[in-house]
Amino acid sequence: AAAQGQAAAVDAPATGEFDPINNPSSSPAAAADAGAAEVVRAPPGEIRVTPLGSGTSSFLLEMGGQRLLFNPDLEDCQSFPPEKVHELADFVVLTSAEASYFHENTLTRMKLMKVDFIAIQPAADKLAMMLVRNLNSIAPGPDGRALIDGPNGTIPLAILAVPGRPGLPWETPEFGFVVVNMESGVALGYEASGLYLGEN
Repeated sequence: AAAQGQAAAVDAPATGEFDPINNPSSSPAAAADAGAAEVVRAPPGEIRVTPLGSGTSSFLLEMGGQRLLFNPDLEDCQSFPPEKVHELADFVVLTSAEASYFHENTLTRMKLMKVDFIAIQPAADKLAMMLVRNLNSIAPGPDGRALIDGPNGTIPLAILAVPGRPGLPWETPEFGFVVVNMESGVALGYEASGLYLGEN
């Protein structure tokens, strides 16, 4: 197991892509519990980032025992079908209303009444038009945050919206996001252009 706050490497199973529905034991974390019926969660002290689907910003973040699905683009993703997102992820996080992050084909295939969404304000406005029921909208600025409690046995997390990459004057500015483990204080930053931590 990885030390608290360190990313854990997840090796692809020898049989192919990780498939939590048809083969939950294909996850390295499930090796000791082969044949488990439910989704196997990373231990609360580990951080895992797993790319999913075909989008460059579509990934699963496991932190504090919670499973956060960022910007899902799950076309032809057999291991994480949109129709099962409400069973496989605790929250869906949308960081932008731009098409490369807000993948409508994936979102419309989800069971929208069962999915819990966290979205930056422009993306939240689009979700509201889709009649999403469980929606926490994060407005940019000092109060731009969401506090989330996952299932029993998980650690509360905070998601903060922070200024992202400055663009050209006519471009809508993007935002960065910081996910904080509220028990340990360990934080992970995300910004789509990869410049969140500044230029090197």
